[in-house]
Amino acid sequence: MTDITPTTSPKTRHIAMLAFPDCQILDVCGPLEVFSFVNCWLHLTCNPDWMAYRFSVIAERAGPIRTMSGLQIIADHDLADVGNDIDTLLVTGGIGIDRARINPVLVDWVRSMDQRVRRIGSVCTGAFLLAEAGLLNGCRATTHWHWCQQLAEEYPDIRVEPDRLALRDGSRYSSGGVTAGMDLALCMIEEDFGPEATAMVGRWLLVFPNRPGGQSQFNVALHNSSGARRDFRELQAWIDAHPEANLSVDALARRMHMSRHSDGTFHGNQSC
Repeated sequence: MTDITPTTSPKTRHIAMLAFPDCQILDVCGPLEVFSFVNCWLHLTCNPDWMAYRFSVIAERAGPIRTMSGLQIIADHDLADVGNDIDTLLVTGGIGIDRARINPVLVDWVRSMDQRVRRIGSVCTGAFLLAEAGLLNGCRATTHWHWCQQLAEEYPDIRVEPDRLALRDGSRYSSGGVTAGMDLALCMIEEDFGPEATAMVGRWLLVFPNRPGGQSQFNVALHNSSGARRDFRELQAWIDAHPEANLSVDALARRMHMSRHSDGTFHGNQSC
């Protein structure tokens, strides 16, 4: 049986997600579903009476919130209803972030929560709201690869790391685009209950407990460099999937059945 007994006395950790109109629904649901599978495992195996996590969605006003996709989620609480029992506060991303980060009510509330929670983090472009609140100053952070440069330019006190899926700097957490919020949740579960719990959740959700590679494997600007040639696209995909392999020019040339030219380029069959 997988042991996910906490190192301290059992307690239920409150995970709260801050949402806003036109947030990305997967930014909200993805991490929360990952956390919830710890509860599922406890119920099915060793301790059905203990909930490792409980959840809430918070917004400026409680009630329905229309997300980017047009689907609605329900905010359980508005900002004024929030107590001091939140363990982890996560800020969602989405196309509504530009309005959210210039909303002084949201910005001030996020800033005030910094001393009231154990850890605070962002999913995707939610990093811009944390940045606007000043919570990422002097920290390493990331966001969706498409907006990393903008984050670095607008908030120069942040050390932006574009290739990271999820990272921690003290009590500040951030993650890359959309599904990287699930990677962030897995990292937090590992902190709370250890690697065996993370592996268990990964098996149940059919996801990597520690996903290989970084965001650069999804960066279109980087992956368009080889044009329309199918063989080079396939080589790039293989490189992304095997970062531990021998990736020298000679090894890649052999894989492509090409010869290495003296200038370091490949020479071979040019058909697609």
